[in-house]
Amino acid sequence: MLNQEYYYLIAGLPDIILDDAKPAKDIKQFVADLEEQLSKHDFKLIPALFWFEDNDNLINLLFKEKKFSPLGNYTLDQLKEAIEDPSGLPDYIKKFLKEYDQNPDKSLSQQQLRLTELMLEQILSLNNGFLKDYYMFERIIRNTLTALMSRLMKRDYENELIGNEDWVISLKKSHALDFGLAKTNDIVDRILKIWHTNDLYKREKDLDHYRWEWIEQRNFFHYFDIDVILAYICKLKFAYRWMILDKEKGKEIFRNTVRKMENSFQDSQINTL
Repeated sequence: MLNQEYYYLIAGLPDIILDDAKPAKDIKQFVADLEEQLSKHDFKLIPALFWFEDNDNLINLLFKEKKFSPLGNYTLDQLKEAIEDPSGLPDYIKKFLKEYDQNPDKSLSQQQLRLTELMLEQILSLNNGFLKDYYMFERIIRNTLTALMSRLMKRDYENELIGNEDWVISLKKSHALDFGLAKTNDIVDRILKIWHTNDLYKREKDLDHYRWEWIEQRNFFHYFDIDVILAYICKLKFAYRWMILDKEKGKEIFRNTVRKMENSFQDSQINTL
């Protein structure tokens, strides 16, 4: 099946950069406008880009946390109703809620990990290369960060990584500073270099710069298909995040949050997935 081309739509998209003071487009409005411009098949792929936010919102709701991301596919009220009647939710969330009802006593970290595992399984079943590649790329980033932070805090993390490939086993078992992966896994190698940045704010931004760079390289030979639209939405999300954090108050809040997080790791589970 040939990918549909969106020449006029993509040619008309304004350029965005990560360091923009304001994203070039409002994300929610942009997504809403796309419904009339994309094929039904392609438009149905877009919600998957916001599943991480849906997962966080769902877990926070189940554990009575007050945080709620406006970037998720559902409002707070919609998500509350969906928990009671999950028929309209993605299959992975329906499966998770069924498991949650049977075993609600698992920790927040354990529930979050299971939800992420189910999400990744569904991502791999989708008929789109960009979504599969992007989420597998994210899995490497988040697994590696979990291993690095856990090692820093001298705590066990073997059951907190997703996957059973050789590189995941190396993250779990290796005592080498680079987990024995610097020469064999380019993504892990890049993350390790970013990790050694002392400024936590700069480290986080460098990670998003790397994500941005990866997206551009991955889509180098894509010009007018749905993968370009999906990548554009990812970039809008990054720009939106840093529009908030780049304010001086936002920077300080971010740094304070990270400090509190690091101080509390000894009493809690770490899971960056």
